[in-house]
Amino acid sequence: MRLVAIMLVLLAALAGGYFAYQHLAPRPVEAPTPTAPARPLAAEDCTADRAVYEFAGDPRFTLRLVRIPSPPGATTEMAEAFGHRVGNVNFVVHVSAMNLDVTLKPDNTRPLEGDAYVLEAAYVKAANGARVRVHMFDSNMRYIADLPRHDTAAPAFIYMPDLMPLLIAHHIDLPPRMFKYAQCENPPAAPATTMTP
Repeated sequence: MRLVAIMLVLLAALAGGYFAYQHLAPRPVEAPTPTAPARPLAAEDCTADRAVYEFAGDPRFTLRLVRIPSPPGATTEMAEAFGHRVGNVNFVVHVSAMNLDVTLKPDNTRPLEGDAYVLEAAYVKAANGARVRVHMFDSNMRYIADLPRHDTAAPAFIYMPDLMPLLIAHHIDLPPRMFKYAQCENPPAAPATTMTP
């Protein structure tokens, strides 16, 4: 009987020692796994009204597509006419060195004649009425024939060869180059709603 009692005491001591070793022994510190930086959104992953473009990689000369508000009392908005998308964003070129914004409105008039396969240029209008050609491309350099809308995918590249004469009037002389997609801005915060009793 004593032998059984001694064995039970030894067995309890071994179990207690094992328990203490498992819970009180120092553990090796695992190195945190480095997280990959968040991949910036591609132009196609961003809506046109959130896209920001830089002129030839120069952040002092940017382009944004700003939604044109619907007229007061309008319940619907035309999205397509004669098989082409109707643009509803202004092209706003910002020159930070002069704190200057040049706003170009979409010119949604297109010729109604001609072959369907003929590539038509899209146009925007300056405040003085001058038409500016706009050539837009996706990330794979495929041509986008229609003007963007606020909720469509943003073009990756925007080329406006007729923009420079408008900027020369403001003493800005730059060679014609493309605006390249730089980033996707966060959507604006929804206005807070309050309940009144």
